[in-house]
Amino acid sequence: MGYITVTCHFLTADWSLHSAVLSTTHVDQSHTAVHLSEVLKNITDQWNITSKVVCVTTDNALNITNAVCHNSWKNLPCFTHEINLVVTNSLSELTDLSRLIQSVKDIVSYFHRSTKASDNLKTIQARLNLPEHKLIQHVETRWNSVFYMLERYIEQDEAICTALCLLNRNDLLIDVDKLVTLQETVDTLRLFEAVTTEMSAEKHLSASKMIPITKAQIKVTTETTNNLALKLVDHMKVRFLNMEGNPILAAATILDPRFKTFAFADQGAAERSWTALVAQCGSQTQKTADSAIPVVEESDLLWRFFDQRVAEVRSTLLPSTDTFAEVQQFLRMPILCRKADPLQWWKRNEKAFANISKLATKYLSILATSVPSERLFTKAGELISAKRSRLKPKNVDMFLFLNKYED
Repeated sequence: MGYITVTCHFLTADWSLHSAVLSTTHVDQSHTAVHLSEVLKNITDQWNITSKVVCVTTDNALNITNAVCHNSWKNLPCFTHEINLVVTNSLSELTDLSRLIQSVKDIVSYFHRSTKASDNLKTIQARLNLPEHKLIQHVETRWNSVFYMLERYIEQDEAICTALCLLNRNDLLIDVDKLVTLQETVDTLRLFEAVTTEMSAEKHLSASKMIPITKAQIKVTTETTNNLALKLVDHMKVRFLNMEGNPILAAATILDPRFKTFAFADQGAAERSWTALVAQCGSQTQKTADSAIPVVEESDLLWRFFDQRVAEVRSTLLPSTDTFAEVQQFLRMPILCRKADPLQWWKRNEKAFANISKLATKYLSILATSVPSERLFTKAGELISAKRSRLKPKNVDMFLFLNKYED
């Protein structure tokens, strides 16, 4: 039984970031790009927001990315999925490290399978005054579960080794010198775990952070010289090669008063982006100006041609000059402290930047990850269990819709 969950994220009039569940739809046909595009379009049509979709954040599955493109929407690959691929691919290419991690997985699995072993471990933890934490198992779809597994193993190494010896499972023991490698691996991956956690927060802006945080991540990881760090940097450079050229990310970054053009390594890309913003503002203002131009009365024959000419000239003069000056003024203002709230800044300065504030509401609401939908799938998995397999799809949709608002 397949389901697709669609969430939406938007800024309210008072500059608060809000999220909503639109639908959890049962997909009973083949999950082709064409069919999924129809499902997505039906959902947005039901909510009357099809023309308001700025960007759709998805995982890297080809059928869903093609479905988004089929509807002529812009697609943003989930940042945490990209990080997941960077880490898993890097680890898999280091044979010795992969074998060592597999050894840890085997130990953790043993303690999870055996009640006797887990009871022994708990007794030894108490005797050694160690935290009575359970060992963490690796989940294939979550790279950071490797990080948590290794971190917990290092914390409990003494208790684990003692328990294995008492249980006559010396065959599972890891050499003492390998502990240094495990600690080095955890230290290298700690930055990636922090980035994943920060970017997965649903209540904070994330798309505008992608360019600066990736740039910082590559720089910091480059300063570490072990084999894993080198692999991670190589994969990041490939996956995030043209991030500054992505118009969605570039616009979000520039419109975030904490970053603006300072987050760009390529100032040419920054200039192209803010020039595009000026054009968007101009187009936006043009529509407003066109609606404000008075209609020339046909009966006023004497002044009809003169009034028509004045109206045409006004329509060409209104938008561009003011917009360019507004963008320039915004870029010249001091950078906001990184830990300050950019939405509160916009709330205070909205009237001063009447044109580009409209673009800020458009781009700053974009999330860099598809994590909110995935969190709902965890609840869906608990709901659609063997005991509740007869639950109707419409009730699954209603349950998750309401459950979101309980949170």
